[in-house]
Amino acid sequence: MEKVMNALVALLALALMGFGIYSIVSVSELGAMTGLTPEGAMGLSEMRAIYGGFLIQGLLLLYALLNHNVRSTILMVIGITWAGYIAMRLVSIALDGFAPAMTAALGSEAVVAVVLIVAARLARKPVRSKSILR
Repeated sequence: MEKVMNALVALLALALMGFGIYSIVSVSELGAMTGLTPEGAMGLSEMRAIYGGFLIQGLLLLYALLNHNVRSTILMVIGITWAGYIAMRLVSIALDGFAPAMTAALGSEAVVAVVLIVAARLARKPVRSKSILR
């Protein structure tokens, strides 16, 4: 099971890196995809900074797959981050209403969050407790 989850994490890492690079070089297309319209240098910078951060997340996931000592922690932190995206999207739906296009975003965010959190749990090293009763 852990090997399957690690393979899924590797696929997510590649997808995140690809999307991060895409967002850096194709900001205008990204705007059409997200419903955001960047205005001027600040708007372009903001979109590249936020969505380009997915490149960093992907690189961190690859690093975690190569380094078991930090794997669980990195996977859990990024998984919780994606769960946070879902939480904030739900807040937005409560405040602003639902648009059908949000379904794909919520679905993909849920997949990423679940895969990373499950993979993080599987990667945890067993804790050897020292009994004080011995």
